Amino acid sequence: LRVTCDDTHLHFINVHQFVDSPEWESNHEQSDDVFQVTITAEEDSVYLCWPRMKLERVLRHRPVLKVILDSIIGKDITQKLYALNEHLTGLSDERKRGRRDEMWAKAHNRSMSMDAVNTGTTGLVRSQAYRTANRKSSLNSNEKVGN
Repeated sequence: LRVTCDDTHLHFINVHQFVDSPEWESNHEQSDDVFQVTITAEEDSVYLCWPRMKLERVLRHRPVLKVILDSIIGKDITQKLYALNEHLTGLSDERKRGRRDEMWAKAHNRSMSMDAVNTGTTGLVRSQAYRTANRKSSLNSNEKVGN
């Protein structure tokens, strides 16, 4: 899913990410607000939609689940904000260079804070590619155990 605002690309929503995590976090009191982003599916997509009032009722009765969901949503928001920051920094750098050097045309500064979001318990930074490969190998080993 591509997220844009006034035809400016902001970020992508990838598999297993929340569609409106920033809006969820910023909108505790009112659920009828309209936001200024456009979300466009660029490929076949499936999403899970849970009415806000019903979800909040469940979370009120299950505080541990609320803490877990708040943590997951917080991480999701953090990743999107850093991705947006890196994207905008890359666009700014591109303009400054005037696209002179094609090798550096898409280069951008990497935030160490974004790395901290994906740092494992051993202190190693886990990239999106690492996490995807690790998830696939974990699923494959679970299938072998189940057979």
